[in-house]
Amino acid sequence: SGYEKITPQLKTWLDFLENQGTQVILYPDPENNRDTELKVIAQGKDVKLYKFNDYKGEIINCARWVRSIFKKDKTIGIIVPELEYYRQTLHKELSSNLAPLSIFPWEEVELPFDISLGTPLANEPMIQVALEIVSIPEDGISVDTFLHISKSQHLFSGRRNSSAISDLETILRDKHLIIIDLDSLDSFFHAESAPDLNNLINYLITLSKSMDTQLPSIWAKVFAQTLKNLGWICQPEMNYSSREIQCLNTWNECLDDLASLDSFTGKISRNKAAKELRRIALEKLFQVKTKEQPIKALGILESAGLSFDHLWVMGCHSECLPDQPSPNPFISLELQKKAALPHSDPKTEHEFAKRQIGR
Repeated sequence: SGYEKITPQLKTWLDFLENQGTQVILYPDPENNRDTELKVIAQGKDVKLYKFNDYKGEIINCARWVRSIFKKDKTIGIIVPELEYYRQTLHKELSSNLAPLSIFPWEEVELPFDISLGTPLANEPMIQVALEIVSIPEDGISVDTFLHISKSQHLFSGRRNSSAISDLETILRDKHLIIIDLDSLDSFFHAESAPDLNNLINYLITLSKSMDTQLPSIWAKVFAQTLKNLGWICQPEMNYSSREIQCLNTWNECLDDLASLDSFTGKISRNKAAKELRRIALEKLFQVKTKEQPIKALGILESAGLSFDHLWVMGCHSECLPDQPSPNPFISLELQKKAALPHSDPKTEHEFAKRQIGR
């Protein structure tokens, strides 16, 4: 089920199964001409075509349309060929229309929609803070970065010493400082009155002066222990959200990936280890796992075989439907065209786009 095209590789596999006595049934059969069937399906349906000047206008109108027809017992599909490009704005508009309170960070609101494409783990606020800590520069730190770290509610300092941090920020801003030496910060506040802030600064100083080289697995342990000591998602009494727990689990996967580089990199500096960890976190897609939601936004391939009570196909412009050909550079172009392999030439892309729109 869900096959768009019988490629030579798939045909070889299907032939093998049939030779072994296995009954093979493809549904829907990609070899059948479905034009007539589609015309029959379209009869009596409320199909409308809209034109928009830009993608933001379409997203806004789509979100309003979803709000106007949304019922918990009905499913709504939003199919987006270029989902990666549309994702952020689509998430924002759907949230503001369907769950207005979700704009407030302190409100735990369950969103009634699911966008299939994840975002880089490094974009998560708690991960941004963690990466800033382990990537602390050797010579001075920007005031903005330091304040972003120290005020984070994911650390002891932000949760316990917010008043002292506000006073420190006022002093640093009044002095018009852009870069600050961590060793000089103790002259701007009383360590006794803000022990967690003082502890944070000491850990940052220690990390910034770590000039030795270690295996990536050792650095992974150092980073994890440092974050734990600073109060980063480590207090059992804290009521962490499902998103934070899932984020932490994915972060631990990144640390495991960093540790797996031992045999490839050998001993490396703390700065190099932090850069590798940032790269891993940028490549690792993160998507919160939630219960089944009635509204789904999916890419065009992911939508194969699915059905909805209501459907909006978004972003159908000439640059993506049909898409630009991108033939496999390791296979003869003539062979690809002869077998009508995906992305081999404009004709194949046009036929694929036609099937997608028809479906």
